[in-house]
Amino acid sequence: MKLTNKQKIRSILATIVLFAGVSAQASGITYFLNENTKPNFEIKNISTTKVLVKNIYLSDENPITDKLFENEKISISTAYPNPAVENVSFDYKLSALAGSAKITLSDVFGNKIGAYELSHEQTRLRISVQDLPESIYFYTLHIDGKVVITKKLVVRR
Repeated sequence: MKLTNKQKIRSILATIVLFAGVSAQASGITYFLNENTKPNFEIKNISTTKVLVKNIYLSDENPITDKLFENEKISISTAYPNPAVENVSFDYKLSALAGSAKITLSDVFGNKIGAYELSHEQTRLRISVQDLPESIYFYTLHIDGKVVITKKLVVRR
């Protein structure tokens, strides 16, 4: 499907919104070709409003469906909220064919803070981080005793 120039401009503005954390409205948009016939855009009268991106999670819901790992046996989300203040959660689904799965939490020195088995009967793992000092931690997904992936978790106060 070929995009019109107007659709291309809207796409660029959407990209600005997503990656720069601003919302933009433009009027007087003009499209022209330079001497090398490469498309260029001139956007006039842009008004921007900064958007708070730091606190995406306003509740204990996971509005963003980022997957930590997914295959035919298991699907698990990344940790949320991240940074965490009181609790951190993982949404997951284990099929009947899935073996053992667990999440381990470690500090920056590699010291294990805790290990949490994922149950076939549950769909959410919630870990309290209230007693942990503000710092950077790492969570690791283990499937059938093998390390699959490790990601960073920030705990803030």
